[in-house]
Amino acid sequence: GQPHSLPFEVRGSTGSVTVDLKPAPRGVSLAVGDVAKKLLTLAGVRDSWGFARGNTKTKVNYAMATFEALKQTSRMRVTDAQQESLNIVSGPTGITFGETDVDAQEE
Repeated sequence: GQPHSLPFEVRGSTGSVTVDLKPAPRGVSLAVGDVAKKLLTLAGVRDSWGFARGNTKTKVNYAMATFEALKQTSRMRVTDAQQESLNIVSGPTGITFGETDVDAQEE
């Protein structure tokens, strides 16, 4: 099957807000707050559990903490053996977008 869009648990924090993002089984969708859901959707994450602590009413700190957590996915060092056993794929994960007007004009 296809790999998960979030391969492992990550944590980000800004100010008093700490966000933990965990991979979820396919079909769960995004079980996170509204601010984090917007960022994760833009990042292409489709299934994730999220836990936030601190003053999450401060939307800027909540958004920055979520972004910091997403940045951790690219900073993690993964060995070749871990990459194979965990089925971690770099690059696009098969996300397709509907045909746009620009695509139709090019043909």
